[in-house]
Amino acid sequence: MENTLFATLAPLRLVPLHTDGALDAAVVGAKAAAIARADRRGLPAVDGFVIPVESCERIAAGIDSAMQDRLFSAWAEATEDGVRTLIVRSSSPVEDGESSSMAGMFLSVPDVDTFPEFVTAVQDVIRSAAPWDAPMAVLVQRQLTLALGGVGFGVDPIAQRAGRIVVAVAAGGAHHIVGGEVAGTTYRLSLRGRSLSYEPGTGGARLTRRQRHDLARLTRAAAHAFGCPQDIEWGIDLDGVLHLLQSRPVTTAYLDRRNARGPIYGAGPIAETFPEPLSPLEADLWVPALREGLRDALRLAGAGSQAVLERNPALLVVGGQPVVDLDLLGVLPLKGGFFARFDPRPPARRLRMAWRVGRLKLAEPEIASSVVRHLDVLLAEVPALTDLDAAQLLGVWARSGEALRCAHAHEVLCGLLLDEDAAHNATGAGVALRMLADGRRLGLDDVAIVARSPEVHALTAPRIGPATPLPHLADLDVGWRGGHDGLSPREQLRLRVRWLHELTALVAMELGRRLVARGVLEHAEEIRSFGLVELDRLSRVGARRPEPVVPPERRSLPAAFRLTGDGRPVAVAQAGTGSGVGASGGTFSGVVTHDPAESVGRVLVVRWLDPGLAAVLSGLGAIVAETGSPLSHLAILAREQGVPCVVASSEAVERFLPGQTVTVDGRTGSVELVELEMAVA
Repeated sequence: MENTLFATLAPLRLVPLHTDGALDAAVVGAKAAAIARADRRGLPAVDGFVIPVESCERIAAGIDSAMQDRLFSAWAEATEDGVRTLIVRSSSPVEDGESSSMAGMFLSVPDVDTFPEFVTAVQDVIRSAAPWDAPMAVLVQRQLTLALGGVGFGVDPIAQRAGRIVVAVAAGGAHHIVGGEVAGTTYRLSLRGRSLSYEPGTGGARLTRRQRHDLARLTRAAAHAFGCPQDIEWGIDLDGVLHLLQSRPVTTAYLDRRNARGPIYGAGPIAETFPEPLSPLEADLWVPALREGLRDALRLAGAGSQAVLERNPALLVVGGQPVVDLDLLGVLPLKGGFFARFDPRPPARRLRMAWRVGRLKLAEPEIASSVVRHLDVLLAEVPALTDLDAAQLLGVWARSGEALRCAHAHEVLCGLLLDEDAAHNATGAGVALRMLADGRRLGLDDVAIVARSPEVHALTAPRIGPATPLPHLADLDVGWRGGHDGLSPREQLRLRVRWLHELTALVAMELGRRLVARGVLEHAEEIRSFGLVELDRLSRVGARRPEPVVPPERRSLPAAFRLTGDGRPVAVAQAGTGSGVGASGGTFSGVVTHDPAESVGRVLVVRWLDPGLAAVLSGLGAIVAETGSPLSHLAILAREQGVPCVVASSEAVERFLPGQTVTVDGRTGSVELVELEMAVA
């Protein structure tokens, strides 16, 4: 009791940034401690003081007259009796760590002029930690009037590349960028400040050569002071003086790069099959068949020995998204080496060339056609699912899995061995669009269109649950070329794969409805949240109902990455600086968008070529994808429609931002930023 009473009566403690007490992050928070440390190392930090965690806890409980007097004295000194403006910032011990920055989670209040505003700002910052039950200290600094401000990274946070500095600059303070108000202008600099690339953005400004060199020097100095690359906020005042406003470790996977080992993975080669993350049941039903089919194809094509393929998983699921070993599939650029100089072709192309005169290449078209006929017989023999008992429904799953493995294997072989595009223009997606347009003209609803033309499934991603709505085509030209009979063996197999996915999804929903009738599930769709092992337990009478797994949220994986020991993806920089592979001739200059819903007449830049984009393709000015090949559905369809298309354009989503203007050359694979004049406000 005496200790509590003493703490209540003791003067409110404040910690100036220039004192040793400001170096303890547990007392003053990580942000304030970093600024104090930067000041000790001679970096141009802005002075101020901190209301430490213990004092903030007392303020949160209520401000008495003694505390009010102490705060007033501190405010008067910091503002020179109300002449200067302050900024009141959060500085929690849980902020700005090496694994998580919690950037933007807590409140900072700029433009604080009067003492009542100051007290209110302090209380608001303290309260901002309540939702996270986090300790909070409050950092108080003189607010600068800035001509320019922004952020800087001691590494390239997107390409995960050391030896590069990335700076974003906007007119005014850095808060315009970190708050998301503007994109700013992005510079990629060498360690000495030489400009390597320049990307204008909303609210951006230009840096002089001297400013670029000063920012590079500050970024290097911050990394040296803290022992690792830093994410800094900076500002240049009206007198041209550079100030460090904040410094924290770069919290991207770059810091785990040294712990990332093993194969390089990516979703690109199979993103047309699985463009969306899968639920546990979807992954159990569909991924093993694709994995084994992929291994079968690579084994038959001689791309890997039995021992190598047994050791290599070939395909994994990361965050619900299936990804493949890019090196094993031969879609990575050649590694260096003496012999590589004499054969610059990528491995996949060398494989196709090696088999061009081989027996497998000659036999594969007929084999694939035979597989298609066999799959059609199997699909036609499936009776109405409502007439089957539970054991028979599980039998449909088992047979479908075997059929999927076979279809995937021959689809991959066709892609590796056959130069289909020279003789075939039609795609499953093109046929699906034509049939969808016919159905729309007849006034049919989605259910009737699917029953009449199951090919339209090629326009939607496989999913267990209610049917995905088919695209609307009212504003688009639907005069697609090509017919069902003109599909290549590979395209025929792709359609059957999609139908097998749909069949297994329908079986899942039928089983789900029966579990609902037994009172085991509340909704049939809930079945997708259980894996096969959990479902087996769930179906037994008297078995305890396991908790459903929450389906993973969609997240954007890097185009190429390795995995750390705990399964986190770490991006791997890819070769090239923007030139991709031309997949559909013609050129177009226009405004970039990442949103298919706003893509008419624009350049749509995406990670991969999702089949669902087929419905908007004819309205695009051009399309650019980070992954994919000229033989993908959408690339072929782009050629049919005369839409310039570039695939395998490294880091396109990060380099070409919405609102920028680019020129796309679908013949050469070039995507060039059109620089516009930018004025400093």
